[in-house]
Amino acid sequence: MRAFVKIIGIAVGLTGLLGGALMSMGHLKTAEGDFRELELARLKNLAASWETQLLSVRSAFRDLVLRHSVTSAVDHPAEWAGWRVENKFVQMMAEWPTGVAKPRAWVLLRSNGETHAVSGDSTGLSLALEKFAQNDAPDIMLVDRHGPARSLALQYAPPADLQNPTPGRLVALVNPNELFKIPNDPPADWVLMNGPTEAFLASNRQPKPPIGAGTWSILLSQSAGMVNMDAGTPLAFCRIHVPGMQPLLLVSEINSPSNAGSTIGALVLLTSGTAFLVFALRPRRKAEPAKSSAPLDSSDPDELKATRETVTFRQIFQAVRTPMCVADETGRIIRVNAAARELLHLSKNGQPNDNITLIGTDFRGTMKEFLVRAAESEADSVSGCWLICENDKHYFDGEIVGTRLSASAAGKGPIVLEFIENRNVAAADRTKFSQIVTSVDAFNPQPVMLLDDQGRVIECNQAALEINSKLANSPWLHEVLPTLELSNVAAIVDPVRTERFESLFGARMYEFYPVPSASGMLLYGVKKSDAQSLQIALHQAQENFNSLCGLCSEAVLLVDPRTHQIQEANLAASDLFGAVHPGLIGKQMDEFADWPWNEDNLRAAVQVTRADGQCISCSFEQDLIKVEGEPTLLVVVAQLPEAPLATAHGLADFAQSVAEQINGSLQQEPETQHPPQIPVGPGMLVVTNPTVRDVARKMLERLGHSCEVFTNLDDATVYLVRSDMRPEFVMIDMGDFDQPSEWIEMLRARCGSVPCVGLADSNADDLPDGPNALLSKPFELEDIANSLHSLELEIAVNEN
Repeated sequence: MRAFVKIIGIAVGLTGLLGGALMSMGHLKTAEGDFRELELARLKNLAASWETQLLSVRSAFRDLVLRHSVTSAVDHPAEWAGWRVENKFVQMMAEWPTGVAKPRAWVLLRSNGETHAVSGDSTGLSLALEKFAQNDAPDIMLVDRHGPARSLALQYAPPADLQNPTPGRLVALVNPNELFKIPNDPPADWVLMNGPTEAFLASNRQPKPPIGAGTWSILLSQSAGMVNMDAGTPLAFCRIHVPGMQPLLLVSEINSPSNAGSTIGALVLLTSGTAFLVFALRPRRKAEPAKSSAPLDSSDPDELKATRETVTFRQIFQAVRTPMCVADETGRIIRVNAAARELLHLSKNGQPNDNITLIGTDFRGTMKEFLVRAAESEADSVSGCWLICENDKHYFDGEIVGTRLSASAAGKGPIVLEFIENRNVAAADRTKFSQIVTSVDAFNPQPVMLLDDQGRVIECNQAALEINSKLANSPWLHEVLPTLELSNVAAIVDPVRTERFESLFGARMYEFYPVPSASGMLLYGVKKSDAQSLQIALHQAQENFNSLCGLCSEAVLLVDPRTHQIQEANLAASDLFGAVHPGLIGKQMDEFADWPWNEDNLRAAVQVTRADGQCISCSFEQDLIKVEGEPTLLVVVAQLPEAPLATAHGLADFAQSVAEQINGSLQQEPETQHPPQIPVGPGMLVVTNPTVRDVARKMLERLGHSCEVFTNLDDATVYLVRSDMRPEFVMIDMGDFDQPSEWIEMLRARCGSVPCVGLADSNADDLPDGPNALLSKPFELEDIANSLHSLELEIAVNEN
């Protein structure tokens, strides 16, 4: 009977202890626990919504800046008119993604800080510029927590270099009311903190930071969680992390219902269970029963509380999924959680092996060397972007954030290192160089290429493939960029030495921006302006021309087509005309002979009078070319093998024959001069925007008018010179080019009266100089038909 009672007492005591322990640890769900978890879930939902909105704004800003080639305007603001930049801003706002907070202002600044172009409400710009001017300021930040200047500021500011010592700066301001929208079921009380002591937004009218500067760094080490404040109030927190921006912290004090009932119940169960166990396990002989409770009664309550908190924080430290470790003053790891042990492949002694290396902006070495360097750092916090490699194969790409815990007079305190990965990689794949989905933008109109660490192109978008079809076979980079040397490829794929460069790609010059990514090195190509590309091509042609002229035995001259003044000549021309080379430059070609400038003969014979009075028979050839963007006549003169008219009798006979021809022409009645008839060719469409250009071309072809398409005025001018045809009509976008009216005037001076239609962004009351009609964008087929009808052009609608 006594054994049965003893078993019943043990069972009841264990049940009471187990129930009390579970209730005190929170495994038995109470109303208070449910309320805390619900508030934490609401806080996580709010933080995730705002983080997604911030990432969307950042992605849209960077994508549209690259897509609309605004980077060239930022690099060289002086080359862009203010109205052209403002038009770019309008186009970017029109293509801004739906559902993403739009900027209320766009500002382009010169290198000296002066405003070059503004679009929208720029209130708060000065505050944003002051914050951006601070050392190590991020490119995205929240500005002015009070007043109308409160906004989210985004910046694109390329660094100055030898090629471009005075770049500009692009700033966009976003209204935070559109950015930080409150969902339907928000937490009861919340505060959005932009720093250890700054509350940017709050649910109440007078926000006050509920935490201090010391707690700020501790809470940022985890993505979300809940801690107890000094007063015992639970504090839920969620971290908002956006690349290129200071981390934000969303906190909420949870004022949950009282749990006195559950606490008393847990104490009753624990006391009852203990009493039953003492009663059941008491010895038959009583031996000082009062001593059984003496250790518990004599223990210090503060010491027990400190012990429980230490155990709880160790459990939290081990359960955190973010890899974290603690290194002492000598760089030796003294604490490490399970995630960091797996990431760093720590050996049995708890220290990393020598095959684990790190690569950063200013450091490359083993993990042990990095720990020593972090421990010896003078700063209280260490952070940066790093690659962690094992046997030269990188498996971690992210940020390492270090925070100094404490310091003493004897030396520096230990440092906590947190490894924040940019992408999620399975634990089984961390030690191998696995193939992942790349970030090549398939819809980017500019070429984008992805390189591996050896310099081979492993992926590209459609725009790059259309320029060079070799990219489909994964070639080496120097095989598709002819101006690039093989020795320069290693520096391009190195994530530490990322510098932009220029190269010929296809038939155009491009400026490439290398961007390191987890998949490799991304190359974003930006087409150089047409004037720059033409200038480079003409400069190269000028060097080739000078080399050929120096070796040529015939007289080669560059002549102004209007004044026939000699601009340049080779040494053979000096010998032919009997003049010193410096004295020949600037002379009129008509001083030496009567040249047949207007004849169509490819090779004509002329009598050339040298500087010494001698006349020689020469062949004459001419061709119209462009030198440094200006039309120029290329003249080639060669001496014929016939004997020259050197005798006085021969000169007299030649003069008499010329005089007879002149008298005969004077006695004849003058004939009516007709201007030369230039054959009519297809129309010309000069538009920069690819969408407008393609739509206009298709509509014109449907109306029965074919056209040649051009993206800039230089290509259109070269076409006019080479084709020697008068276009049927010209349709030009008046907002895409500087001084289009002067180009239209040049066209009509060369080809006669050519009808012209100008495209404008909006309806204009006054017709600008140059075009005969004005067409507003966007337009329909009927609008183009009416414009052609006003120019008296026939219309034949093609239903196909």
